Amino acid sequence: MAVENQPPLAQPASSRPATSREIIQIAGVAIALVAVIIAGMSLVVSMTLAPMREDMRLIRGEIATLRQDMNGEFKAVRGEITDVRREITDVREDLAALSERLIRVETLLEQSVGRPESPESPQAE
Repeated sequence: MAVENQPPLAQPASSRPATSREIIQIAGVAIALVAVIIAGMSLVVSMTLAPMREDMRLIRGEIATLRQDMNGEFKAVRGEITDVRREITDVREDLAALSERLIRVETLLEQSVGRPESPESPQAE
């Protein structure tokens, strides 16, 4: 018994080409599929980004509040520094006045050491 290898049955080629209506339907389905995919991706992205946008808005608000607080504190510190500088200037002026007074007292003491005591001058007890 001989088994003959038979060639596979060939599929008959379509005898008619695709009509323009079928091409339009295929193109319409492809466009609809692309639109659905894009809409789905857009939905996923918007659902992902919406919370992030809200978080960013909240963070920006907190940063703005911190900046306002820092600027207020800086102004207060600048005011305190100005007050301290004013006090230092006052202390320097007081020291200059006391130094001048001390010089006058020393001068008077030096002058009184060289003079003999007069009976009218008060004596230390």
